Amino acid sequence: MRAAVRRSPLVGAILAGGAARRLGGVAKGLIEIDGVRMIERVARALRPVTERIVVVSSIEGAGDWLAGADVVTDEQPGSGPMGGIASALRATGGDVLVVAWDSNFVRTALLVPLLTAEIGNDAVVWRLPSGIEPLIALYRQSALPTIDAALARGERRARDIVSLLRVRTLTELPVGCSVESFFSVNTPDDLARAQLLAAGEGSPLAAH
Repeated sequence: MRAAVRRSPLVGAILAGGAARRLGGVAKGLIEIDGVRMIERVARALRPVTERIVVVSSIEGAGDWLAGADVVTDEQPGSGPMGGIASALRATGGDVLVVAWDSNFVRTALLVPLLTAEIGNDAVVWRLPSGIEPLIALYRQSALPTIDAALARGERRARDIVSLLRVRTLTELPVGCSVESFFSVNTPDDLARAQLLAAGEGSPLAAH
């Protein structure tokens, strides 16, 4: 079921930046978990609730990664994920539902509440016991000036920049979702754990 009608088509933005140095510099979203590339699993979660998907990256060849997706060039590579979010907002001109491309266990059910929260904010994010999750979140056009100003000051940490926005935080996870649904892959140990989670009983992938 799609979210409520908006003034402009809702765009799903897959953040595909970062050097992934701890994984040997590989394009980590192209790594397969349980036989499926992580970027494709993220796209599967986004497609039911978005009219268009873009891949935000400055890496050559990004246009070949995901069929049917457009590429938005990350205008400020090296500025962290908020630079990619700013690029997506500027390029699309509308709200963007953002998911990092290594969020292998994200599910559509986790995204729907972000879209149905009341308006009057710059962003809608999940709050976990560890803090807010800025890379599975909804960002509105009104967030762009604040993000741009923070990046211009040299700020890079996503949580710090999000704290400057008018934010609606969600805490009650949908049925079938857990903190594991937010698990991202950054290190070889993370990759090994993701493979085990995907293969195990009760995997966050089971309901896809």
